[in-house]
Amino acid sequence: MEEYHVHVEKSRKETKPLMSSTGVAMFKVYLWFALGLLVTGVVSLTIPNLLVSLVETSEDPNVIVAGYSTAMILSIVLMLPAGIVMAIQSFRRNFPVMLTSYIIYSIGMGVLLSSVMLVFVGSGSQGIYTISTAFFATGLIFLIMGLISAFSKVNFNFFVPIISTLIMGVFTISLVNILIGSEMIYWIVEFVLFGIMVIVVGIDTYNIKRLAEAGELDNPNLALYCAYRLYTDFIWIFIRILYYLLLSGRRN
Repeated sequence: MEEYHVHVEKSRKETKPLMSSTGVAMFKVYLWFALGLLVTGVVSLTIPNLLVSLVETSEDPNVIVAGYSTAMILSIVLMLPAGIVMAIQSFRRNFPVMLTSYIIYSIGMGVLLSSVMLVFVGSGSQGIYTISTAFFATGLIFLIMGLISAFSKVNFNFFVPIISTLIMGVFTISLVNILIGSEMIYWIVEFVLFGIMVIVVGIDTYNIKRLAEAGELDNPNLALYCAYRLYTDFIWIFIRILYYLLLSGRRN
């Protein structure tokens, strides 16, 4: 009997956890990231259907439209301080404030995106297909960049000064193109910006992995801020892909 207990204790010591501490920390970040996307998705897809129903049943649709416009302005007003608060609170321990700011930002983004979704939802099944395609394409980009940054030995921070230079160049060219009005230059700038954002995803993922390895993500505020960074990256790329699909659909 005593030998059995010794064997059990030895087995417990030798048993390895299913996930490393780094993996657990990364999992928490992506869980918060998924929560933000879920909140935004529910809000952005619910509002268009609700608006259509209210406009159809309301005696004065202008009141509904005015209320919706007010909600969008209020969302912008609330999102700006929420983003600032998250940046300030990321290295502190006031988690309720951090979480509240994240939820407010996600809801506000959902309200803003609902104006875009209103166009696609009104298109019926084709609109839903376009939204789904954009979402899965964005998810695929995140998966690829996540795998590259996780398993590659490349220091992604090497690209930061390059990206900074490209952004300044793109900004200058965009200002010049306002006067020239060249469609070719517009699309070159557009795809360069898209490429920059894809690399930013790799940089953010790489730095999050480094924070996880250093044990810094034990701070829930910092973990939530990392999720917020991934969330904003995802939304930006999603909107751009949706824009490209919309243009492609109109040309076809």
